[in-house]
Amino acid sequence: MIVGTEIDPNSIVRLHLIGRFAWTHKNGAAVQAADYNGYRALTPSKELRFFLALRPGDSIIDSLDITDHIDNFMVFDRINYDTPASLHRWSSLEKKRAGDVAAFGSRQIWNGTLAGCIHQFMRKPDSQKRLYDIMTDASAGVGKTILEPDDIVRIASRPDFPKEAA
Repeated sequence: MIVGTEIDPNSIVRLHLIGRFAWTHKNGAAVQAADYNGYRALTPSKELRFFLALRPGDSIIDSLDITDHIDNFMVFDRINYDTPASLHRWSSLEKKRAGDVAAFGSRQIWNGTLAGCIHQFMRKPDSQKRLYDIMTDASAGVGKTILEPDDIVRIASRPDFPKEAA
């Protein structure tokens, strides 16, 4: 049981959470833009709650309730790296995305799996990565359908991300 929050232990689903930016919880805990372990669970009244382990190895009892702040995180339960995806490059002005999306937009430059798109993206020079996005569908398990450069880099650094065959 979490202090102040009772949960159904049979409803616990472990998650991988990636903080989008640093922020401070109302209890004073500093949460950095980093990777965390966590979980989601139901209360006896069937309310879905999200919890964050601030340090590796924190038990469920020591987790921080982040339900009111879940938009601060990318939430993953299991990523399907074989999901169809496409890598898109945005038009640029002075190596920055062109501001008028309707006029400039993006063009698809590679089509395949999510893992394949991430590998293609990681081969791009760092100075150009801001011009790329990956588009996929909800079945990928990454919490969104358009992955921005920071999202892509974080996913590529996950221990379960498939390495390229030599």
